[in-house]
Amino acid sequence: MRDDDGATGGVVHESMKLSGCTFLDGATYGDGDGLLSDEAIELTVGELCRIATLCGFTSLDQPVLSVEATDCGSNVGTGTRTFEGGLRFCSGLPRR
Repeated sequence: MRDDDGATGGVVHESMKLSGCTFLDGATYGDGDGLLSDEAIELTVGELCRIATLCGFTSLDQPVLSVEATDCGSNVGTGTRTFEGGLRFCSGLPRR
């Protein structure tokens, strides 16, 4: 496999961030192969609480979800989505 950056091979590492804080890393999540695209990820209330605790969030205004993919040539591609509104965390449970 080869793309236009000249590096042979595909994506070797993926991660997900919420407002700048990495909450999923393919090197440690799932089967640990570096990739998240081969995993099932559910953004449940429990997962939101884990992310809030991990990242030290008590609230987020216009949260930004980012997905980063690095190929074997160390090129990084990023996709982002900004959500309108905010997310507040209270007693471990998120409220909108």
